[in-house]
Amino acid sequence: MQRFVAVVAALFGVVTVFVGGRVLAGLDPGFEVFRPLVIFNTIMGVVYVMAGLRAWRDPRRGRTWAAVIALLNLIVLLSIGIAYAAGAGVAAQSLAAMSFRTLVWGGIFLVLARTVRQVAAAEASAQADEADAGWVIRPVEDAPVTLASFYAVDHDDIDRLLDEFRASKTGDRQAAVALYREFKGRLERHIGWEEDILFPLFERLTGLVDNGPTVVMRAEHRRINELLEAIDATLAAGAMAIDADEAALLEALAAHNLKEENILYPMIDRQASAADREAVFARMRVELARPVPGTPGGARV
Repeated sequence: MQRFVAVVAALFGVVTVFVGGRVLAGLDPGFEVFRPLVIFNTIMGVVYVMAGLRAWRDPRRGRTWAAVIALLNLIVLLSIGIAYAAGAGVAAQSLAAMSFRTLVWGGIFLVLARTVRQVAAAEASAQADEADAGWVIRPVEDAPVTLASFYAVDHDDIDRLLDEFRASKTGDRQAAVALYREFKGRLERHIGWEEDILFPLFERLTGLVDNGPTVVMRAEHRRINELLEAIDATLAAGAMAIDADEAALLEALAAHNLKEENILYPMIDRQASAADREAVFARMRVELARPVPGTPGGARV
């Protein structure tokens, strides 16, 4: 069902762009056109396609995109509804079409939300089955060929842990703190891999040491670590007043991961040889044999 709604979302976007583009090009739809609405819908058509692609890959992020789109459409629907009632040049057909778009994206959100719940239940079941074996991570031997793919997957795994922590904050405090420590340990290990293994490789291959993207990435790592420690200190003090630091951390991670996945990692893959990549994975295997702070029993390869 996830893939089906992803395709529906993307196709809906293509159709929306096509129809909106024709109207903007001068085609008469047979009713009064409210041009700002046509422009909005055409732009949103592109967003629909992007949301469909995201939903195909990751139902959690697809759900978020669908929720935002549905909300934006609802806001616009209410706005043009008011304009229609005031006789401000909005056609009934436009109102009906906007209602349809809002309902479609509300439905896509509900389907993806159900998919996410099913995935979470399956993951919880799998974790319960493996409880006696301790905490298990994906072996590096199973990593994709490219460094970019591996590190992007690790980003997703870390994001999942953060989502689980955020969802657990209103429940068992001890369990929530344990989830945070697990998330923090995984993120710190990821940052360590980058700064000790990946960034030096990039700097050696490109010669960009003092004025390249790794300078920016290291600065952002320092900010992320500051926020991690601030949240950890608050939790250690027995409090849960972390909303401001948590929001700042989410914002920092989103921007940071986007730059790494779309700029830095692909640059490294283009420059690195197969031997370079294997050397990176070999060093990571050594690190994987060491316990990750905050995880029960450490990491097992």
